[in-house]
Amino acid sequence: MSTDSSSEEDSFTDVCNYRDRAPSHYLLHVESFSSLTKMLKEGGLQCYKSKVFEASGYKWKLSIYPNGDASRSSEGYISMFLSIEDTSALPKRWEIYTNLKFFIFDQNRDKYLIFQDDQVSRFHQLKRECGVKELISRDEFDDAANGCLVNDRCAFGVEVFVLDSKFSGECLSPSVKVDKTYTWKVFKFSHLGGDGTIHYSKEFDAESFKWKLAFYPRGNRKPYGKHLSLHLELVDPGITSPRLLVHFELSVLNQKSENHIEAKACEYFDHQSSFWGWDEFALLTDLRNETNGFIVENCLIIKAHIKTLSIIDS
Repeated sequence: MSTDSSSEEDSFTDVCNYRDRAPSHYLLHVESFSSLTKMLKEGGLQCYKSKVFEASGYKWKLSIYPNGDASRSSEGYISMFLSIEDTSALPKRWEIYTNLKFFIFDQNRDKYLIFQDDQVSRFHQLKRECGVKELISRDEFDDAANGCLVNDRCAFGVEVFVLDSKFSGECLSPSVKVDKTYTWKVFKFSHLGGDGTIHYSKEFDAESFKWKLAFYPRGNRKPYGKHLSLHLELVDPGITSPRLLVHFELSVLNQKSENHIEAKACEYFDHQSSFWGWDEFALLTDLRNETNGFIVENCLIIKAHIKTLSIIDS
């Protein structure tokens, strides 16, 4: 028996052999193939759809087209497709890689004819069905000498084995120009002390997210008292919140000139990493030198500028 399975992207290459064992996952016995094709035709249907069955931890449904699929231009062939069902519990951008085998029972040999692809079949949101549109021609199938259809009886089956995959994906949205600035006046700066002590600004909004500034007036690591540490923090990012890629700038303003202390970064913020900045943002000796203009009347001014932001959805 020859098999011509050349077809579109979602069809199999010309690979077939035989085995004694029945398909592991689904098998359909058709007691009257002629009555099935007649009923489908009269009812305006092209295919028989199986019940939902489980295999490899997922739910599936087999579609058998006795006269091919007109939408795929496969009239005159048997077409078989497997679709994945009940995907609501899967991640948003799920992908499942499988090895598929389709079967037709050869009644003359008492064996199962296997149509197996030598490629991996990939199911995802936009492609929930994979299979072959030209499995076997109706001329070959109908010829009793080939054993597929004998005394109007036949049987079709499928096996689907999901490949072990730890696939994980993300979708990066286009960057949004935020251009949000927040200025924080820290009064009585010289009275702030305590090694490793942290001080927070009020919360501010930027692109529907809440932020705050944090600084350590004597630094956040030993030896204390040498640097001011300055950070930007995403407020209360829940475990289900999206991951963010943020381009931001933090500054200590010079109140006598334009000679500010500035640092820029592009960092990822999420529930695991919500706090980014610089441990050694500025030397305290430079800040405390009154001639430099950073502290005036014991007031230090800190500014945050969130420039652009992208949401990373998983």
